[in-house]
Amino acid sequence: MAGDFFTGEVDKNKIGKRRRDVNRASIRKKSTTDPDATLYYRPGKGSHLSYKAHIATDTNGIITAVSASPSSLHDIGAVPTLIESHEKILGVPGWVTADTKYGSEECLAYLQDKNIKTAIKPETKTNKPGFFSRERFAYDKKRDCYVCPNGKVLKRKAKNYTHNRIAYKSNKKDCNSCLLKDKCISGKGNFRTVSHYDSPCYSKALAYYYSGYGRALHKLRGTVIEGIFGQAKEYHGMSKARFRGLKKVEIQFLMTAIALNLKKMVRMLYVPEVKDRIANAFTNFIQAVKDVLWNLIKEEVIQVS
Repeated sequence: MAGDFFTGEVDKNKIGKRRRDVNRASIRKKSTTDPDATLYYRPGKGSHLSYKAHIATDTNGIITAVSASPSSLHDIGAVPTLIESHEKILGVPGWVTADTKYGSEECLAYLQDKNIKTAIKPETKTNKPGFFSRERFAYDKKRDCYVCPNGKVLKRKAKNYTHNRIAYKSNKKDCNSCLLKDKCISGKGNFRTVSHYDSPCYSKALAYYYSGYGRALHKLRGTVIEGIFGQAKEYHGMSKARFRGLKKVEIQFLMTAIALNLKKMVRMLYVPEVKDRIANAFTNFIQAVKDVLWNLIKEEVIQVS
């Protein structure tokens, strides 16, 4: 799953896979009973075999696309699958919002190349708690420099072509005499650096993210997505994979998405009598589909064994 870093040319088959180290235990170690599952570590719970569920929804919370992947795959690796599944039913979306882990250059470039506005905050290097974040440094485009919270200039020093980042460095003399040094520089350091990606897709993403509609979408995203995953885990058994193998796990995710969509659509109806009638019909339909799938799975297990 390893690959070169993103060089500016979008390849949907490599998105999310360039970032992986082949020596990671989660990739190197394989299960003899479920080879598709990969190790995933959670603080306090240790490592365990697992899968990831990826979903796309509209602003009403109706799930429009579902994908399953091994837990070792970076989340952005599922973006092309979700977008293409959504396109088949509803066409290309005008906007997409997601959290910061989807703000990589290759993910933003893929979406923007399809003329999708990305209300996604680009990923940045993390700062130590208690110290000034990069957002506290103002970028002066005309002079191509950053200005620190105390008004001092950080000049352009280098560009990392592998990661496509430009670094800006402060003057040691300015930092040594600065009253804000303890809030800006940790340890024994005597200068501060900040950096940003040298890519037009980042500036577009920031403009979309901080626009009025972008902010509204991003705020709505947290409520909608977290609510869906909460329901799926609490009431529909999504906290555990019922079967082995990526395809069977994806069937479980699809069936869960269908159930959640039906419940959502029933709640959107106004007439109580119609709600009850449709709810009963959908419940019977889901049960029938589950029975058919279960029989197919049992037959496959018998054939394999």
